[in-house]
Amino acid sequence: MKKTCKLPLFMLIVLSLSACSLKYEDESISTADLPELIFRNVTFSRYKDNALSLSLSAESLEQYKKGDTAYASKANFQTWDSNKNEATRGYCGLLSIQGDAEIYKLFSNILIYDTEQNMTLRAQSLSWNGKTEQLVSGAKEKVTIIRDDLELSGTGFSASGVSRSFAFTNNVSGTINTKEEE
Repeated sequence: MKKTCKLPLFMLIVLSLSACSLKYEDESISTADLPELIFRNVTFSRYKDNALSLSLSAESLEQYKKGDTAYASKANFQTWDSNKNEATRGYCGLLSIQGDAEIYKLFSNILIYDTEQNMTLRAQSLSWNGKTEQLVSGAKEKVTIIRDDLELSGTGFSASGVSRSFAFTNNVSGTINTKEEE
């Protein structure tokens, strides 16, 4: 009798376990998160009105389909104005490009030289808005500006490409050399 009692109990357990199912779903990788193209040791040139306006050389350049986004590492860049004169040249360790929005974020050992103003800018993190022509740092990010007659460092940096002016909101220090007149 004990055997017959164990068999129905065993069958009941087997049926209940076989009725349970573990749902294994396919976890698909989103193609939006993967680069569409990857270039190594690349030079990219942009022309405007049949004249070179931008040259970008990078160790690697990843282009993404979503949002017209690209990332460049160890990027050297150079820009020219409408008169074909060099406007800027520089370097950064990482460059994030949001092409549609014209937002460019620069990171790591940034060095920018403004030819027209004979000014060098050094920072670790900057953001350039091409539509508003504004260059800004984070509120606590240190930026250094060097020109013939001055060297300033501060935080809360902003600059306008329209008015050709810059400002610091916090902790500014540096030197300004003035010429003495006889």
